[in-house]
Amino acid sequence: MRIVCLLLILLNLSACSPTTEPSGAARPHLLWTHADPAGGDALPYADAELAVFTTIFDRRVVGLDVRSGALRWQHLLTGGPSGLHLPPGNVLASGNLILVPGWDLYALDRVTGQVRWHFAPKEEYPAAAPLAMEGERIFSPGATRLYAVDVRSGSPLWSTPLGERPFAPVVDGGVVYLGTRGFINNSDVLGAGHAIAVRAEDGAVLWRVPIPDAPGTPWQGGINRAGALTPELFIVSSTNGSVYGIERQSGRVRWEHRGPGPYESGVAVLNDVAISASLTGEIIGLDANTGVVRWRTTTGG
Repeated sequence: MRIVCLLLILLNLSACSPTTEPSGAARPHLLWTHADPAGGDALPYADAELAVFTTIFDRRVVGLDVRSGALRWQHLLTGGPSGLHLPPGNVLASGNLILVPGWDLYALDRVTGQVRWHFAPKEEYPAAAPLAMEGERIFSPGATRLYAVDVRSGSPLWSTPLGERPFAPVVDGGVVYLGTRGFINNSDVLGAGHAIAVRAEDGAVLWRVPIPDAPGTPWQGGINRAGALTPELFIVSSTNGSVYGIERQSGRVRWEHRGPGPYESGVAVLNDVAISASLTGEIIGLDANTGVVRWRTTTGG
């Protein structure tokens, strides 16, 4: 049985009374746990009232009281391919809607958990990876397309064919940035792909940057985790073992850092340091502007 645990001190709730260390630094403490036999996988959503997660094995969306962990509602998702678990995505919220990537794209009522709208075009599954949102638009990766969907109605605004599997978009300033991996020999095996910038208004592709396979390894290339944005760069890590700093305006690769093995963690930027982790266990901090190594450490595996 898996346990879904929320460290709600991160929400700075008034009900939380963190203990303090002698230095005065606040220490998070566990308020409650919720046990679910089907486990949890997608990145959950939490605010001052509601916590929402999806189960791995039986396709439920579960809403919990954020202060007590008590069950408020749950809803079974019925769309998408049969026999597969829900994709590892993220749960978002907009107003009174909870947005869930469950192969199809769902908007649930945050009070009742009932479906308010359901986006399921015939040509492919439109919510096979994490979502991004800006204003009234949701950006949702399908099998080979990126979709923009109106958050209030669920109506499609545009879809852009990419010819490759898109992953984990991030959006800022009216531009959606994402990575892709291509299909090897028309199979389900993924390899080299691209970093791509798409105009949020109409889906026009602004630039595409090839992210090749690692030398001699035709299935280790492209991008399958979220990148991070600085004012100038889109920084991504690849299964080919490199981290790239790509200029947001032009798509020019400003720098590339070659690491010890495949990067599967995505990228975070903190205080102008781009942080990523390799499957070898190395965690690295790079200067976000130049790609120069600031520090590195290892977990040992």
